[in-house]
Amino acid sequence: MNNKEKKKSKGLGAVIVFLLVFVIPQLMAAMESEGFRRGTWIIKRWLQRNGIDPDLLPLLIVGALLLIALLIGRLKAVRKKARAETETRRPTANSSAGRTTAAKQRPDPRSRSFTPPEPSCIVCDHTGEDHFAHDRAQRIAQLDEWLKNGLVDREEYRVLKDRYERDL
Repeated sequence: MNNKEKKKSKGLGAVIVFLLVFVIPQLMAAMESEGFRRGTWIIKRWLQRNGIDPDLLPLLIVGALLLIALLIGRLKAVRKKARAETETRRPTANSSAGRTTAAKQRPDPRSRSFTPPEPSCIVCDHTGEDHFAHDRAQRIAQLDEWLKNGLVDREEYRVLKDRYERDL
């Protein structure tokens, strides 16, 4: 349980090495190109026309990068919170919440040739005692009571009793 809570933090070492070896040299070469100089000249000219000091261009770029980093961090936090909420709403393994309709739609996993094994009872084998005799008597008495109270008519009583005696 503690291992799940204490996830190993991802180090920035690999990212820094990648930046130093691959990205920064390419960025420096791009800054030396004529296209980059022309692009910065166009941006500085646009800033002058709009009344902004062109010397603030590096500061504006850093500010834009910080804003993007903050937005990405916020997006990650929102996603993490949403994921945590969905995990808390999921039913546990012992819960049947929300699974009743799926159980009705799911086909029977047993094969058609499956036959349940015969239960064996040591007491029944030696004494011949029927453990379910009392239950059968109670069920028949209940059906008799229903007939007496008028909950079922004689035809329905006969059908229910016949079904019960045949274990349907």
